[in-house]
Amino acid sequence: MKRCSSCKNFLPETVFKKIKATLSKTCNQCLDYRNHKNCEIRKLKKISQDNNYIFNNDDVELAEIHINQLLQFVEEFVANKENKEFELNILFNINEKMNSITQVAKKLHKIIGDSDGYKWNFWKANYSTCLPDQKGTIYYYCSQSAILNKFKNSNRKRITKFKCNGQLIIRINMINSKAYIKVKHLLYHERPAISTGVPKEIIAEINQNYHLDSLQLHSYLSTYFDLQDITPKQIYYW
Repeated sequence: MKRCSSCKNFLPETVFKKIKATLSKTCNQCLDYRNHKNCEIRKLKKISQDNNYIFNNDDVELAEIHINQLLQFVEEFVANKENKEFELNILFNINEKMNSITQVAKKLHKIIGDSDGYKWNFWKANYSTCLPDQKGTIYYYCSQSAILNKFKNSNRKRITKFKCNGQLIIRINMINSKAYIKVKHLLYHERPAISTGVPKEIIAEINQNYHLDSLQLHSYLSTYFDLQDITPKQIYYW
């Protein structure tokens, strides 16, 4: 057995490549993953250079673009069906419409959805313990991901689910006006035929009742709306 320097697992020597009669320090699976990651970086770099985007040379190479360029970037990326995931640093300007983590996340979430044609459902949000108003990460799943296929029995029409592993991560830093975005979509399936988001009427009612916590608000809204497909987490987000 030999220990892989990357995944740290002890594996049979047969899963290590021989280089000049010496076994590689990294197993074949980790090497394949590294090659795939480098390939994705090269694709992103080409898109960035073709459109005069800035390319970062930090610990992890990421394209750095302004929020106004994001829609075009995503449209060009998803136009090639071989592209499955990307990571970006986004610069944005703080103004009256984007002066909180929630507002910035909503703007970025909308741009991603408008440009790739998919619906991204809110999953959870984590905020910095020390600076909860300045730093936070919002997680979304593709609305048609099979991971969301857990629901109560109902006669209501359901959208088709796919094993696409679709996930959107938005990490926001209000201090330096920068966001990190990661989009992963392993399968470009058909777009949703019905909406699975929160209706505008419910969002408006939520905005008028900020004094209630998410569970109280869910109970209040349930007296006026059908909330069968809306979770307390989604209400908390809005």
